[in-house]
Amino acid sequence: MHPMSTMPLWWRQLARRYAHAVATPPTIAAGELCLAAGDLDQDLEHLIARGPRRCPRERLLVYQRQYWLRLIDVLQTELPTLVPLLGIDAFNHLALRYLIAYPPDAAELHRLTRHWPHWQALIGGPTHLVQAARWDVQRAELFAAPAPPAGPGLPTVPWRAWQGPHPGADGAAGGMLGALAASGRLDPAP
Repeated sequence: MHPMSTMPLWWRQLARRYAHAVATPPTIAAGELCLAAGDLDQDLEHLIARGPRRCPRERLLVYQRQYWLRLIDVLQTELPTLVPLLGIDAFNHLALRYLIAYPPDAAELHRLTRHWPHWQALIGGPTHLVQAARWDVQRAELFAAPAPPAGPGLPTVPWRAWQGPHPGADGAAGGMLGALAASGRLDPAP
């Protein structure tokens, strides 16, 4: 059961409204990140407490800005070949345009770049930049860890099983390490 399903209905509705407000895409004006303050939910603003230095709208905009800056940061990390080729300012500008065109649709942020090479070709990106993006995306996919298998979790070992005396002068170990050494699956310390 998903944790949100156990929350009261009013809480789930509030969480959806908050998530929607934070994920509302910003715009670009004069090369700057401009947050869509006019589109924020007026009722949601009334539920946010006024802080010592900021009004509720400004407080919500802080979260919105951090959300989008974090996504741009993920793109910078996931496209390490492309960033220096474009330069950080040009990359960040393109990253925001990309995120507006392809907002996150999954919790796995490493998959955020999967449409970038196609998108960059569509907007007329030079071939060498499209190839660099394709390289970065393929590298990320190659090294992405698979999802954990469904079903029961990994077996656990009671903490007491790991305890035991430290290896002595003869290299003998106690507890789980001693058992592994005795089984031949772990060489004892010299």
